[in-house]
Amino acid sequence: MQQTEVFSQAFREWTEIFMGRSMHRFMQQAKEAGLSMPQIATLMRIHRHGALPVSDISKDMGTTLAATSQMLDRLVLQGLITRSEDPKDRRVRKMALTDKGRAILEASLRARQQWLDDLADTLSPDERDQVIGALRILIDKARAIEPGHES
Repeated sequence: MQQTEVFSQAFREWTEIFMGRSMHRFMQQAKEAGLSMPQIATLMRIHRHGALPVSDISKDMGTTLAATSQMLDRLVLQGLITRSEDPKDRRVRKMALTDKGRAILEASLRARQQWLDDLADTLSPDERDQVIGALRILIDKARAIEPGHES
């Protein structure tokens, strides 16, 4: 097996473990808050981009405006987002996180981060330094092949 294939296989294995375990805690926290995957994804999108029009959320999710509006209505009723008029175009309704929505999202993100913290605690200082070095190489290379996509 070529070195590139060995690297790719090991990296895929790491990615599968990382995503599976960290997202399990994230989704468990979201589920305890009564949120579905599309709802939590929507909260994340609003958190990342700020207040968004319903049409942008619908387009990002690949769902109809009607389906998106129904889901957003539930989030409004739960007090997780607010709906307001766009001051530039009163026909457009923008969705923004409430403090409650932000708190639930942050709790889910902390639950995901806790898995990484637990993993880091199992590493020796030398192992941490090795991982940090390897991650810095990967970050730099990823940025070099896709400039402008730092997020």
